[in-house]
Amino acid sequence: MKSQNPTGAPEEAWLKLADTAWAYEKNRADRWRNEINTLLTFAGLFSAVLTAFVVQYYAVLLPAPDFNMIILERILSLQLSNMATNAVVVAAANSSNPVPVPMALTNYLSTNLPPPPAAPRWIAALWFVALVFSLSAASVGLAVNQWLNFHATEQAGLQDASQSIWTWQLRRHALDKGQVENMVSILPSLLQVALVLFLVGIVGYLWELGFDIAVPSTVVVGALLLFLAFTSVSPALGGYSPYKSPQAWWIWKACIRTRWAVYWVVMLLHHMVDVLIKIQIPLQSSSIRVYNIYQRIKDLRASLVQHQARTRTLMMKKNWLEYEASCLDDWITHSKNNTIFRDIYSIANDIAVLRAMETCVRAMPSARAMRHVTQLGQTAFAALSNRQDSRSRAPRPPSGNQHDVPDSTSTTLIGHMVLDEFINIRPQTELDDDTQALDLDSNRRMLSGLIRAMPPTHGIEACMTLFQHLRDDRLSKKQRRATLDVVRNIYVPVDFLAEDLQDSKMQAARTYDCAPYTELYRLRDIENWECVQTALMTVSKLGDPVSTIQIMTIVLAICMLSVKNGHTLPHEPSRGAYLDDMLQRFDEYLATLRRKELKITIRHLPPPAVYILDWALARMSFSDIYSALGATEIRRNIMISTNHIARRLQWLLTRKAWTPQGAVQGFCVQLHWLVRLARMRSR
Repeated sequence: MKSQNPTGAPEEAWLKLADTAWAYEKNRADRWRNEINTLLTFAGLFSAVLTAFVVQYYAVLLPAPDFNMIILERILSLQLSNMATNAVVVAAANSSNPVPVPMALTNYLSTNLPPPPAAPRWIAALWFVALVFSLSAASVGLAVNQWLNFHATEQAGLQDASQSIWTWQLRRHALDKGQVENMVSILPSLLQVALVLFLVGIVGYLWELGFDIAVPSTVVVGALLLFLAFTSVSPALGGYSPYKSPQAWWIWKACIRTRWAVYWVVMLLHHMVDVLIKIQIPLQSSSIRVYNIYQRIKDLRASLVQHQARTRTLMMKKNWLEYEASCLDDWITHSKNNTIFRDIYSIANDIAVLRAMETCVRAMPSARAMRHVTQLGQTAFAALSNRQDSRSRAPRPPSGNQHDVPDSTSTTLIGHMVLDEFINIRPQTELDDDTQALDLDSNRRMLSGLIRAMPPTHGIEACMTLFQHLRDDRLSKKQRRATLDVVRNIYVPVDFLAEDLQDSKMQAARTYDCAPYTELYRLRDIENWECVQTALMTVSKLGDPVSTIQIMTIVLAICMLSVKNGHTLPHEPSRGAYLDDMLQRFDEYLATLRRKELKITIRHLPPPAVYILDWALARMSFSDIYSALGATEIRRNIMISTNHIARRLQWLLTRKAWTPQGAVQGFCVQLHWLVRLARMRSR
């Protein structure tokens, strides 16, 4: 069934097509006319300068004077001068060896006549050819301009819009068939060649004048010619180049055709060798060496076929725009260096742009979305960290890109974009490649910093999203540990530990990231606390000691920070009750581990997790924590549990001091000191 035209007027449809076609054609003609007008201006100025040099040099190239006529003119002048003539005759008569008058005149003329000019004629040849090229470019440009004036003018008096569109197609077909676009592209090449010829002639002329005059100009002209040569040849050397010019296009086309011819010859030779030697598939009884040789020959042929097909495709391109379209597909699909979101963010840092980015990310494939989002997050994270402290180790964007510090709304939007990609569960086949960009420690630090910099409401919401993510059964061990690294760095970053302990050893581990102090530990309702407890129980049941110790340490830190700052967690009967319960559960879990199992666990435990564990056990006995606890019984139970944990670690590790692998130089967990301090507090 045919669709109904709501207007019922085919003339309007033809008119729409005609307007679109003629608008495109007028835009193309205007672009060509502007380029031709610029070239005509340059050609006029260049021809005027070149003509001044040619006129001056033309006088030097005039034929040499007739010396016989000069001699006759000199004799006549001597006869008219009586004084000069008598002096010559008397000198000739009185001399013992009289010299004939003609010889005297010859000696006189040889010493007074100017030497014949010795101007190089090749300089004039170069300048005249350059002048011809310049005038040719101007002449062709004027002709093409006249053609375009008629081509872009719609014919008046047509019966309907359909004739207008057919007229457009007729003219377009004639324009393409007449190679007018190629003519326009040749004009700049003619002027470039004319300029090169003129400069070469200038250098030759200056060398005739003297070494000291020629050297400076030769250096400058040589640098200019090298620049022109490089920008013309660079696009043909491979890859996408910004140096797109008509002369570069012709060089590129020549190189592509030459490359195709080389591939064709190599394929022909390969086929001839294949026929003569009769290469066959090796038998199962053949040696590994024979099989490897056959496989290499097969791979070589496949590579040649692929490159030849690629070259044939490039040969079909008609202009730079078609070539750019093929490069664009490869850039979007395979390039790992495109930073489109970061570049857009550098020029337009506003909420509408970020929301548009968020919409685009949702429609992207996972690998590409992860790459763009992490780059954008790193940019915002670096701006926040560098504003707070110039010593930040946040990776800075490339020089030349200026990024404003995002406000709280922008930080929230970017943080949620990164978080959504982080918690997106991907198949195992995607986790093995570089699409899982948040496996990098710098990217996990970035996500933690953005969440810390959010307003508290949004930050707590993001933290609860991460705790819910830990409950997902589809998470691999690697993903779960990465998530715990992010959560740990949100609540207790290394910068906070260094400031809180005022320890010189911890100062070496500082990264000076943004928002080291946060109040996200202030859980405001029972749902948040239950979410944390559910994640703790889920991780504890999975049988991964590294993840279990990490999440227990994180919950311990949340409880400690609440006690330290006088905050009571939701439905906590007394301040410190949840902390007491967590210490007892941690002690009970350590009791289930064996020595070998714990030693294997601590090798995979990240150093920041060990820093937090040491900080938590040590700070239990400090006055600000001890005195903030609610009841005496809770204080005593906490000290006893801390003592048990330190003693159990000391027994399992069979050492009094524990130096974790990868920790900063000089850091050590003094287990015997923790045991003694907790025992003293418990008494």
